[in-house]
Amino acid sequence: MRVLVVDDHAVVREGLKRVLALMEGPMHVGEASSAAEALKLVAGVGETIAGRLLILDAQSMRWRDVRVTRDPNCPVCSRS
Repeated sequence: MRVLVVDDHAVVREGLKRVLALMEGPMHVGEASSAAEALKLVAGVGETIAGRLLILDAQSMRWRDVRVTRDPNCPVCSRS
């Protein structure tokens, strides 16, 4: 599973990555401090956001960043 943790607080991203590391099965966990950074990170490796599980900090999301979540092939878990 490919997971992308998007949160503006590094300590929260690290905690979520540690929890995800305890889960069974192969998992690739990336992190970004903003939705814009998440899009750049994914585009930089020639991929799309589709097929990833996004864990987003709803409090730090700006309305212009909502386009990250518009892909129907990309499940989103929003936390606040």
